[in-house]
Amino acid sequence: MGVLEPQRKPPPDVPAEPPAGEAANLAALNAALAQAGVPKGAADDEAVAELAKLDAETVQAITEWVKHEKPPKPEK
Repeated sequence: MGVLEPQRKPPPDVPAEPPAGEAANLAALNAALAQAGVPKGAADDEAVAELAKLDAETVQAITEWVKHEKPPKPEK
């Protein structure tokens, strides 16, 4: 029988930092939600993180939509 050489261990899983554009998108989305007074829960954080992966133009449209003030309801 031969002797086995020690096996290399895989590197530990290190969470990757999001790309710079994604981090900027995430910050913009969170700021828009905060400005609009929208409370967030854990599931909302996951959804916002997924939205941050979209292109900057789409994220800009989403933030404008979130910040958009609703017109007052007409009196009857």
